[in-house]
Amino acid sequence: MDLVAHRVVKDLVLKYSNLKSYQDCGIVEIAFNPDAETKWTPKLLFRTLFKSPDNFRFETRLRVSQHVNADDIPMVVWFDGKAGYSSDPEKKVKKIFGPLSVMHTPESIIGECLSVCFPFSGSISRFVHPLLFQHLKGRSGIEQQIWESDLSDPKIYRLHSSDYWLSISRELLQIEEISDSSSKKGLWKRTRFTSVILDADIDVGAFERKEIEAEIEGNQILADLKSEMAKRT
Repeated sequence: MDLVAHRVVKDLVLKYSNLKSYQDCGIVEIAFNPDAETKWTPKLLFRTLFKSPDNFRFETRLRVSQHVNADDIPMVVWFDGKAGYSSDPEKKVKKIFGPLSVMHTPESIIGECLSVCFPFSGSISRFVHPLLFQHLKGRSGIEQQIWESDLSDPKIYRLHSSDYWLSISRELLQIEEISDSSSKKGLWKRTRFTSVILDADIDVGAFERKEIEAEIEGNQILADLKSEMAKRT
């Protein structure tokens, strides 16, 4: 066992799982066929908002074409403390589990919200999102990997397992980058956080369905981060 890696992971889990709120934004790079001439690497902008105990919102913009001028499609998945929702490419909002949602516990709905996020979130929904919820922190993949540490950078803890690399700020004990190092099935992912705010001041209105639907309809999802979007071409 790498004792440094073990301690860093334990400290990280303790810190993230006791947050009252959390906010991040960043870019997910997903490389299809990374070792082939047909390689395509779309870059998805994302943002997460969380307010304890269970208000959650994940938003991204999907570029479904390789064309440089292709439109970005906004997608939002959220839980407002009672119900979970997701938007589709047609900008329509549907309830997680549909009419049967009344038969599910809030805990199971939140778990399904994270599952909906997963294909678009790099490894955030595997490593970070579960830590924010007390009932899900045991499902975080961060404690399910066997990590080894690289201490060559005085500012960053670099941990690697057989499948992943983590870059963690030593000073702030925050995850700065997650990479899937396995390149399995012709797919490679890198998640780079451009901003992380722990215990952020987040208004509960950010999780209200009416407000989010208005943002989707007005194409305002992540509109305040247009400069970051421009870097994705």
